[in-house]
Amino acid sequence: MSVSITPTLSTSKILILVDITTGSTGAYGTNFRLLRDSTAIYQSTDASGSQVDTTFSSIRGGIDSSNQFKVPMMFIDAPSSASSIDYKIQWSGETGSALKLNRSVSDADNNYTGRSASSITAIELAVGVL
Repeated sequence: MSVSITPTLSTSKILILVDITTGSTGAYGTNFRLLRDSTAIYQSTDASGSQVDTTFSSIRGGIDSSNQFKVPMMFIDAPSSASSIDYKIQWSGETGSALKLNRSVSDADNNYTGRSASSITAIELAVGVL
């Protein structure tokens, strides 16, 4: 998922709103990263060992392949640019897990399994005189 925005001023801040629905196999966790162009932003920087620096992670446990989970996130970025900027979300799961966007992994044809929606929105917050 990605969104592009061209700020009016280089002093503008950008409000990023993310709303993701994903499914994963079993009780596997999922890690998400927010990127500005190719640079990871708004993430931990103190992961150690096998840990991963992420923007946010899914809750682990109690999730099976017929469930989905919703992950909301917001962040105000200060890119200091008036050029086009791409914001995107990357995600990864544990080894052996399957990840799906906007649906469960099983995607079973029954009345308790639905399809969902996800979005990423970028809103310019002007700082200075327009």
